Amino acid sequence: MEELKNKNTEYLRSIGIEVPGHLPRIEDLHEVNPRTAQDIAGRICALAYVIGLGFDAKGTDLLEHLTKYDLMSYVSGYENEQLNHDIIEDQDKINMSWLTECAQALAWCIGLADLNHFKHCDDDLAHKIPFKTDPNEFIQKGHSSSYL
Repeated sequence: MEELKNKNTEYLRSIGIEVPGHLPRIEDLHEVNPRTAQDIAGRICALAYVIGLGFDAKGTDLLEHLTKYDLMSYVSGYENEQLNHDIIEDQDKINMSWLTECAQALAWCIGLADLNHFKHCDDDLAHKIPFKTDPNEFIQKGHSSSYL
């Protein structure tokens, strides 16, 4: 695991990203339990709604769609809390808008987007994710990226 950490650190430094030397390894590979492609696709669909909080969408409207399309199991406790607030604090809005980067990374995991270390989010990513339509087929057809 130390060799893998060193290899990744070396790569990140080679592309200009400084990595603090004191960062620990988190877990061994045998301790990692990856999510299924379907779970990742479901999370992406849920994020399509949750991200709206960062752009002044009403939580009640978003909750209606998340519930209708059975996506609440893909919403974190913190996100659920924010969806139920009438007023979203500025930092929470920022936190929700940052989830676009999470959606980009997850989209890469299932082959929906390319990996580009210097780009925050694909311009057309939102058009690739079902929104205000039934996401069931998208979720069921989720597949692991060939990059993994």
